[in-house]
Amino acid sequence: ISIQESSISGNKASATIMVTSRSQGSSQLSHSIHLNMDKTDFISEDVQTSIIVNSGGKLSTSRSLFIGNKAESIIKSERGTTNVIRTEFSQNEVADDEGIIVLDAASQMEESELNCANDE
Repeated sequence: ISIQESSISGNKASATIMVTSRSQGSSQLSHSIHLNMDKTDFISEDVQTSIIVNSGGKLSTSRSLFIGNKAESIIKSERGTTNVIRTEFSQNEVADDEGIIVLDAASQMEESELNCANDE
């Protein structure tokens, strides 16, 4: 799945994007779904969990912007793989016990470079 040069704003839901990847006929998560986002902006989202929830998939975001969002975390990965490159996080409000990017013990951050986080 590819999302390019898009702007998503003003949603109120459980999450803006939820990716769940499972093996056929199995409850085990796999990396069969790859979500690639390039130049995608998330602005003023107000969600209950995370802007992006990645359960078992592979998430890659580059040159994207997350600004003025409210959520438990901005990106959450559960048994998934995440790549974040040249992405800016600005003026987001996350839960005290969470963070901007949250990975569970079974998740992996493959690549994280040239990102910027600004709370001002």
